[in-house]
Parts: sequence; C-alpha cells; structure tokens
Amino acid sequence: RSARRVAVGISGGVDSAVTAGLLKRQGYDVIGVHMTNWDPHDEFGECSGEADKDMSRRVCRLLGIELHETEFIGDYWTLVFQELLDGYSQGVTPNPDVLCNRFIKFGRLLTYVRERLGVDKLATGHYARIEEDKNGNMSLLRASDSLKDQSYFLSHTRQDMLSHILLPLHQYTKQQVRELANEMKLPNADRRSSAGICMVGRRRFD
Repeated sequence: RSARRVAVGISGGVDSAVTAGLLKRQGYDVIGVHMTNWDPHDEFGECSGEADKDMSRRVCRLLGIELHETEFIGDYWTLVFQELLDGYSQGVTPNPDVLCNRFIKFGRLLTYVRERLGVDKLATGHYARIEEDKNGNMSLLRASDSLKDQSYFLSHTRQDMLSHILLPLHQYTKQQVRELANEMKLPNADRRSSAGICMVGRRRFD
C-alpha cells in the first residue's frame, strides 16, 4: 500500500472538501468516500441525504478525484441510534457524534477503506490533532482553533485506529477554511455548516 495514498471522508460539507483539496496540494493520491447512515425512505428530515451525496460528487469532480459510495445503515442503527434511544430511556444522554466517530466513521468506514479500497489512511474534516511520540504512541490533542475544536467528539476513538487517521484542518480556523474553499473554487464554499446527528443531519423523531 502506498504511504501517499489516502481516502477522504466526503460528507458534502466544506470541511471535508477542503481536506481533500489540501491533501491533493500536498501530493497525496486522494480518493473520496461518501457514506450513507440513514435510510431516506424511513422519514423526511430537513437535511437531504441525496443533496449531500450530490454535493460530494460535484466536489470530487471538481478536484478530479474518484468517489466511492457506501452505506452503514444497519450498523448505524444498532451501534449508534439504538444506543441513543436506550440511553434516553435510562435517563442518560449519550452523544451520538462520539458513538458515530468511534463505531462508524473510524470503525466501519476505516475498515472499509483499508480492506475494500486498499488504502491505509482515512482523512476527515475534523478540527483536532493527532501526534505520535518517540515510542509510537498516538495522542489525540486539541485543534489550534479552540472555538472549533472537535477533539471531544473523537475522544472514544481507539488508540490503534489513530495511526490510520489524518486531520489536516487542525491548524486552521473555520474562516480560513472558507477562504481556502473559495480559493479552490469549491461548489460548497459558502454552504452552511451541518447541524444535527453525525452524518445524518437534522431529523424529527416524533
């Protein structure tokens, strides 16, 4: 496996798009991967999964990179959403983004890119930093921008997975990322930031 080949989780948002663009600039052989975690036929939400997928395709076309599409709907329901419901029923409030990052993004998706695509590294648009010490131990650290730092949401990611993760945005502010997106002429440069459950978006559960 080439050490310079990397898969980027493309969500349709500006952060992941700029991540892919930055890695291309740095000389990496970049491929995109978009995952679907929610069945759009289950209900209607404010955030369209199809719109995110379409934007992911547009970004990858502009950057000239291949896009792979996969889904983890069953795994997401079992490992994230059901845990969320069970927690609520017990009077606790588990964070779905923490669960999603541990079990889906840096669990199922990382396994997918390594085993199915033959790529050893997965990059995402998270604002956090990973460092390796002289003994090969990996540490998850805060991003430079304290207002956007997302290290908490990655805090349950397994130690053995950290060495396979790249987080190029750790040194940037959100405004700088927007500026880079406009410089790269990305179609989602001014798209609003996502809100709601990790990789699912805003949903109504009545």
